[in-house]
Amino acid sequence: MRILLVQSFTPALAPVFPLGLASITSSLLPDHQVEICDPNIEEKGLESLKASVREFQPDIIGLSLRNFDTGQSTVPISFINDFAATLRMIKSLAPDVLIIAGGAGFSIFGRELMERFQELDAGVFLEGETTVREILSHRDQLDKVKGIFLRSGGDVIFTGKIPFVDTDALPFPDRGYRLLSYIKKCGEYADSLYAVGVQSKRGCLYRCAHCTYPYLEGNSLRLRAPSKVVDEIEYLTTQNIDKLFIADSVFNQPYDHALSICEEIIRRKLDVAWSAYFRDDLLDDRLIKKAEEAGCTLFELSPDGLTDWAMSVLKKGLSIEQVLKTARLLAQSERSSVVYNFLRNLPDEDLQEKVRGRETIKWIVEICGEKMDGYYPNLSRIRIYPHTAIYELALQKKIISESTDLLYPVFL
Repeated sequence: MRILLVQSFTPALAPVFPLGLASITSSLLPDHQVEICDPNIEEKGLESLKASVREFQPDIIGLSLRNFDTGQSTVPISFINDFAATLRMIKSLAPDVLIIAGGAGFSIFGRELMERFQELDAGVFLEGETTVREILSHRDQLDKVKGIFLRSGGDVIFTGKIPFVDTDALPFPDRGYRLLSYIKKCGEYADSLYAVGVQSKRGCLYRCAHCTYPYLEGNSLRLRAPSKVVDEIEYLTTQNIDKLFIADSVFNQPYDHALSICEEIIRRKLDVAWSAYFRDDLLDDRLIKKAEEAGCTLFELSPDGLTDWAMSVLKKGLSIEQVLKTARLLAQSERSSVVYNFLRNLPDEDLQEKVRGRETIKWIVEICGEKMDGYYPNLSRIRIYPHTAIYELALQKKIISESTDLLYPVFL
């Protein structure tokens, strides 16, 4: 069967290699013909999709919706209209082809998207590696496939959850689709460390109030063997990729798993620069030094809360003292940079908390100094997503109602 996988058009974001689509591709090969189209790296944008549909003549088209919007209150740009335009284009070019949506963004709003966009025939909820294979096996009996949204008698139905996949048993994501194009294109907009991602695990042990990771990946960790993670990194170096991002919710949880990956990179003498999200209270001098020796050039931290009160509201399980302690450790190194992400404008945040928050930013800047390498702490309001504690709090505080349209960016 011929399957065309399409990355949604998100013109305000720097392109990121479609790791999810690459994983789907590897799960379908060699039994099917698979092509990927990403208009974000094509000079003609969505026009390139027209050519892909006409030339490849797919039997099924999968459209991945990774991001609804920028997620940043400072630049609140929505991609829903681009998604709608892409769907209309695909439907007009291939009216009889099965169109399936998926991706993290789709899973958050699966039912709402199916109800709003009649061009969609079905949608994959959460991880798609096994579900897509089932769809292809039961193309004419989709109601037999678990883990999807589909249409039945004018209604949208959900066929039921399936277990999370064993990530360590999955084949490597298929990297045949224009790796170097992402490095080049991403470099035009942002640090190309973020262009190509590698996962060392799925799942998150934390329950931060604003975050969708637990909903999307579960609250238990599914670890990949460190040797397999580094096998993938080593392969990327053979493809002239010397910069990458470890695309975990928190790289250094568990601590020993992160340490083992760093040690394996060092043992193999791989020349690669990388970044990852680190949790403050799981960073110590030993891991910092090992990560840097292994090629980490940017530590990205998201303590989010600017005060201990804010940490409590956000359910971070951190204190400002822990954050500052880690900042002092990172400041001692001369081999890497650091970037901090914080959230502001929490419900019931009074003037005193705002003043304390400004003090935290001041301390971070004073401690890290040149380590921030031009990265002033990122400050954003919270994008409200369903399936989070912040959503429930926003309802309780009457900031939103159950009828509020969250497909477009709404912030606290």
